[in-house]
Amino acid sequence: MAVITEVVTQIGQTAVIVAGASWLAKSIFSSWLSKNVETHKSELNKSVELYKIELQRELQLFQIRNSKLHIDRSEVIKDIYNIVDGLHGQLIFIFRRGGKTWVPEITESYYLKLEEWTYKLFDCFRSNRFYFNDELQELIQKIIKLTMEVSEFISKDDITKENKNIIILSVDEITTYIVIVQKLLRRLLGVIDEEGD
Repeated sequence: MAVITEVVTQIGQTAVIVAGASWLAKSIFSSWLSKNVETHKSELNKSVELYKIELQRELQLFQIRNSKLHIDRSEVIKDIYNIVDGLHGQLIFIFRRGGKTWVPEITESYYLKLEEWTYKLFDCFRSNRFYFNDELQELIQKIIKLTMEVSEFISKDDITKENKNIIILSVDEITTYIVIVQKLLRRLLGVIDEEGD
């Protein structure tokens, strides 16, 4: 029995030592792990804060660029609108639209002024077309083309009745396009909404 008691005592002591060593190892590992987790959390929080700062900086740069682009686009829209309006005014001046009557006393200065407005539109549009969608680009190109044709017709010394009819139809078409372009430009600026005027 003494041997059994001795064996049980040895096993018990070994178990206590192993349990103590296990508890000590677990405590040391838990402490080390807690310390590393806290360090890792701290590093992650620093990284998140740096990332937030970088995102805020990128957002500010985007807003500045977007704001500048919007201001530039607004200026271009205003310029195109004013040029189209001036072109329309010149057409009205040359053609008394009320009765669609042709003003035969057109001098060279009138059609040169019409050409001048057309070239202003062409130059402004050509260098800024990327601000506009396909529909608006197509309408402005039609206005330029038709106005150049009208200008060429009225620059001739001998205007036939057929040419007068072509000119009047072209001016009607140009006027229709101008009204649509002005409405689309006002919509781009936010002056009118999608449905209203």
